[in-house]
Amino acid sequence: MQRLGLTFLACTLAIGVAEAQQVAPPIPGVIGKVQSFTGSSLEVQTPSGVVHVEVKRPLTITKQIPSDLSLVTSASYVGVASTEQADGKELAKQIIIFPAELSGAAEAVF
Repeated sequence: MQRLGLTFLACTLAIGVAEAQQVAPPIPGVIGKVQSFTGSSLEVQTPSGVVHVEVKRPLTITKQIPSDLSLVTSASYVGVASTEQADGKELAKQIIIFPAELSGAAEAVF
């Protein structure tokens, strides 16, 4: 009976960990310069050419604004652009603090 209880507890913990690790679905997107906007579509100039993007409602827009490291917490979702130094260490060039609702979106595993 005790073994059954421990097995149940282990399964419950495993399910709880799996649920805690769920992340937001990837965000499809285009990076480039807006060429035109009609209210229902965008034309975006990318390095590989112009991309047509349909705009659906409601539309959420985010904007980068200057910040500082005092706003980064252990719960923050951040992106870091870095370069490798001669000694093999990475040097951060830019840190982006994403809104909480984007946590896990477009996450890359290296």
